[in-house]
Amino acid sequence: MFNRYSTVFVVIVALSLLLGLTCCTNDSYKTGDSDLSYLHADFVVARTATAQQVVEAVNDDGELLSFDEPYECKWATEANNTYRALLYYTFNKLEDKAPHAVSLINVPVLTPKPLAEGEPVGNDPVGFESMWLSKAQPYLNLSILLKTGTADGLDSKQIVGIVKNHVEDNTDGTQTHHMSFYHRQNGVPEYYTTRLYVSIPTADYHSGDTVVLTIYTYIGVVERRIVL
Repeated sequence: MFNRYSTVFVVIVALSLLLGLTCCTNDSYKTGDSDLSYLHADFVVARTATAQQVVEAVNDDGELLSFDEPYECKWATEANNTYRALLYYTFNKLEDKAPHAVSLINVPVLTPKPLAEGEPVGNDPVGFESMWLSKAQPYLNLSILLKTGTADGLDSKQIVGIVKNHVEDNTDGTQTHHMSFYHRQNGVPEYYTTRLYVSIPTADYHSGDTVVLTIYTYIGVVERRIVL
């Protein structure tokens, strides 16, 4: 039996729903030249104090951002838990004020796993933008472009994940981990392009190990290699 959650993460079909379900915004944010001048965007690990109340975040440079007020985020449903996210916030280091959260976008964390027996192959094409390592967080990050849209009577969802293919033992004691990006369009129309950030946890790997990631794109098969 195919257990999609063993390997993959379900992505909402419609562009509008994708943005609405994964992004929280702070209605108290006031625009203006001063505020906009100090708007920052960081990938973070955000922490809740109570359900849907985010109080602080640690960015990928290792800096702790304690917010001036709890930030309500409906998708952060568990108290005293951490979530991977893209944070937009205002902060002026010259002023004695805490960072103010403006928006928090969920970043799926995809743990590489072998393709389950009987699981459909997921090599529908995507757009590939970039791959990079977080400086002070145990994550390998991807920027992926998905084509999406809506159609009457259609309730399909795209499916993405990371498949663990095989591991090579190198002569220097390190390992090379071969993976592939899993994507099933699943019948979703391809009317619009939307960007999806995902993070792959690297805490279980060793310094000096290499990740080789294969991505099936609209322009052909792309292979990216990065040393941890």
